[in-house]
Amino acid sequence: MRETTLRTHTVILLTTLFSGATCTQLHAAQPADEATTAEQVDAAIRNSDYELALRKAMEGLESASQSNGGNSADAGAMLERIGQIQNILGRYEESEAAFRKSIAAYAAAFGSDHRATVRVSGALADMLMTLGRVEDATTVTVETLRVQEQALGNMHPELMPTLGRLAGLRRANGRFDEAIAAYERLLSLQERSLAPRHPDIISTITALGQIHREQGNYEQAEPYYRRLLDFAEETVKKRHPLLAQAQSDLADIYRSMGRFEEAEKLYLAALDFHDWVQGEDPGRAQVLQSLAILYRQWGKPAKQAEYERRAENERAPSLGQTTQ
Repeated sequence: MRETTLRTHTVILLTTLFSGATCTQLHAAQPADEATTAEQVDAAIRNSDYELALRKAMEGLESASQSNGGNSADAGAMLERIGQIQNILGRYEESEAAFRKSIAAYAAAFGSDHRATVRVSGALADMLMTLGRVEDATTVTVETLRVQEQALGNMHPELMPTLGRLAGLRRANGRFDEAIAAYERLLSLQERSLAPRHPDIISTITALGQIHREQGNYEQAEPYYRRLLDFAEETVKKRHPLLAQAQSDLADIYRSMGRFEEAEKLYLAALDFHDWVQGEDPGRAQVLQSLAILYRQWGKPAKQAEYERRAENERAPSLGQTTQ
């Protein structure tokens, strides 16, 4: 599963990276014969003929190395392609080596803070993280961020991808305070640079809410889940699964904080959507069970019994189908 996900992600990155304007820019920087080789590599990638793409990329690298000593933008571009192709083929050691050489070549040609250098550093960190090498990925990402900050300052929009990657790595490594700090800084940059309801802002707010919730810091989590509900109310119609999920999530926070009346109101609003949905709906049983837990904590046994019974009845058809 891990390798399948990694390869799918890399194929998408390759077809995006080496097409359109980006591919044209790379070709424009190369002599005519190398541009032809690059075009052949990219065509093979689009056709999923990765072994052919790899052979052509190796030829292009050899030509670039002979012409420019191996530390040129041409070599960096070919090494980047080789790293991505080896990644798809599951040859991770070869992929890592190519990525690192590409970073060195781009840095020599353009500088360590150039977008091409940063892009390949990000691809390397993503691969290392997917392989479970969180510490190695963090080392690459911290160094990339340091170089970017030195060149661009601390509040430049181009820091956002690197900050997001670092925040995710800190979270994956259980360093939650550092993850929160990185996400908060990322959110500040996003709010300065992106539209108010941009998906990246929503993703960062979600991550901050989840981390605080997982740590039992419900008061800190509440404002983020409140914002997510506000976003949902502003962007979707009254009965919508995203709105119902946002209502349930904030209700969970309120229940954990002992704010039972507010939790009840939101759970019932979410239940209204699930009752409106025709046919089997797993979310309905989940909200019914949440209401039963709420009423137990609230000290309302009659209500607790009512919603436990409803939740059990809701689950019963699914259980019957499973056992047949």
